[in-house]
Amino acid sequence: MGLQAPLSGVAVAAGAALCAAVAVSRKNNAAVRRKLTVMFIRHAESMGNLAQERGAADESPTDAPISPLGHEQCASAQPLVALQLDRAGSKGWLLASSPLTRAIETAEEVWPPQAVPPSRRGVAAELREYLIDCDDIGTPRSKLQALWPTLAPAMADLDEVWWSLPAGATSPPDSVYGGEDGWCRNTPDAHPEIVDQAHVIKRAAAGLEWICAQPESKVAVVAHGALLKQMIGRLGVHARFPNCGVLVLELEVGLESQCSASTRLLYSSFGGVAVFDRPL
Repeated sequence: MGLQAPLSGVAVAAGAALCAAVAVSRKNNAAVRRKLTVMFIRHAESMGNLAQERGAADESPTDAPISPLGHEQCASAQPLVALQLDRAGSKGWLLASSPLTRAIETAEEVWPPQAVPPSRRGVAAELREYLIDCDDIGTPRSKLQALWPTLAPAMADLDEVWWSLPAGATSPPDSVYGGEDGWCRNTPDAHPEIVDQAHVIKRAAAGLEWICAQPESKVAVVAHGALLKQMIGRLGVHARFPNCGVLVLELEVGLESQCSASTRLLYSSFGGVAVFDRPL
């Protein structure tokens, strides 16, 4: 092996400066990271769920509301939500939901009435369900704001038509063709299947990015079964949410509001949850 020339004083100084710069960069990166507590909640049973359960998904009403049982599920979930609010600190929460009616209703009913009100209410299209059945066809923003006047400011950033549409559509159709949003249910009694994995992952990533970009350190998210499964899968967590199921994770948010791979399970109201060290 050949001899290595001794380092000059300039080279040593340059190397030391580089090491110091790397150390500062790492320190700065660590400084901008923050812990984020996210309470994921699936909406209560909806009239669309009832249609799907009897093998008649095509009979689901558009933007289906929650069912009578769904209202009971919200009431039953309130103590579970209250416990998590107490554990994480009841102040400073963002309560965010999908703009679909079943998610809005669940968010309004599942928050314990005796708890400190959320510091802010959010309604984000990024949290909507994949367009799988007619109940995933939404209600225009202006009509939602008229129906929910106290939430009108939270809906201000929504497009008038905010749900998923087929490519090239000039107006929103009143039925689902299948495959427009990465999923397809081939027959009314069949399970939906992923037909565009890349699109499904992109939608899930957009939902997570929205959550992690919010300034609050505690966020409650009321969303939907398929989207929730895909979002937490990107965080290395496997779970299938029941209606009104509650799952609490602690995440680490780094540069550019990206959720890191650091995920810690804090609570689940249901079984079958597994945490892995990589996205699923």
